[in-house]
Amino acid sequence: MANTRAEIILKNAPWGKMLDLADELIEGGTSKKDAAKEISVLIDDTVDFMALVPGPFGVALETIDGPIIHAVVQLVLSFAGDKETREARQARRLERKERRQTKMAAMKRKRRRGSKK
Repeated sequence: MANTRAEIILKNAPWGKMLDLADELIEGGTSKKDAAKEISVLIDDTVDFMALVPGPFGVALETIDGPIIHAVVQLVLSFAGDKETREARQARRLERKERRQTKMAAMKRKRRRGSKK
């Protein structure tokens, strides 16, 4: 099944960089609300929906995208937590991944030994 443009954009969006930028702004004294606003303006100025979505629907999207982008950025920042929380979450994910890989490697070795008999 082919991905839509929106799915491709969302999948490839630099979410980590957006969060890093928010961290820098907040550490620099900007409020979380103002950081969300600055980031959403940056994204809004960068993404041209009239070019992405041809015709009148693209024009309509470009007209209303600012508040939508701002709401999404606010949600992402609120769910992401602070930098330390994200780093701890990422470390836990990496640890689980390594345990899975170790378990899978052991299962493969066991299967290989079983097939040699």
